[in-house]
Amino acid sequence: MVQDRLALIAPSILSDITHHTGLTSSVFVRTGDERVLIARCESPSPLSYQVP
Repeated sequence: MVQDRLALIAPSILSDITHHTGLTSSVFVRTGDERVLIARCESPSPLSYQVP
């Protein structure tokens, strides 16, 4: 249930983050030992992607 609600609100939040940073932003949810991508907003510049 939480994942469904998060997937609904994430695109607008990610869009704001991407607009302000110029970077691709993503939301992942932990499922066991893995992570699942539930939302992503791509950067207008394909080379502007950082992974910590």
